[in-house]
Amino acid sequence: MKKRNILCAAVVKAAFSWMAFLHASVVLSAPLPPEASQKSARQEVHFKVAIDASGAPELADWCEQSLRPAMEKWYVEYCRRFPTKGWKPPKLIRVRFKDNMKVPAFAMKPGNVIVLNHGRFARTKSIGCVMHELFHIVQQYRKTPAWITEAMADYARYYVWSDKGCPMNTRNRRARSKYATGANFIAFVERRHPGTAVKLNDVCRRGKYVEETFWPSATGKTIDQLEKEWQNSSPKPKAKRVVKVRKRK
Repeated sequence: MKKRNILCAAVVKAAFSWMAFLHASVVLSAPLPPEASQKSARQEVHFKVAIDASGAPELADWCEQSLRPAMEKWYVEYCRRFPTKGWKPPKLIRVRFKDNMKVPAFAMKPGNVIVLNHGRFARTKSIGCVMHELFHIVQQYRKTPAWITEAMADYARYYVWSDKGCPMNTRNRRARSKYATGANFIAFVERRHPGTAVKLNDVCRRGKYVEETFWPSATGKTIDQLEKEWQNSSPKPKAKRVVKVRKRK
């Protein structure tokens, strides 16, 4: 009788355990509510923007009201639009101001620091300039030509953050150019061959960029062929008008 009671208790316990397992399986396999899914999507990029305005106290309000929201929004956008498999974005971006700088701003890869020219930003408060430097933090390129690094940062500024395009020196239409001119070339190629900018960012971040193979693989053409197409599509520089001055006798 005792053995029968023990056996019955074991059967009942096993039954309850199986029911608990089934319940847990149903709960785990149930779809997440919409708000939970949205929360997960927002948490894909974990980061913090630390702005030190002690070197520019008059810009403290602008930093909190304008600069920080723009950086937080577009850091996520840059990471989302320019992904690399297995790559993890920096979790902390530091911003500080400095006096007596020869350039408007620069980004330092070690430490992920953006340094802004105090005097310049006191006058311009240029969010666009910061968007260029912010993309440098996102890039994390290895073994990449300098022209691509700077051209892609200006591409992000003028064609991703802004849709107005960028000014270009029509007299120096060379594909392998830094800043705005190189950005204009990349934008031209992107219009003809969508997805090229994302692919370029990816190979540079992985340190696998090879000029001879990348452009034919991404577009079917060499960079020199693309350069000629771009040059022919760009407005021709106007010839300078020469005015002859006659000497008085």
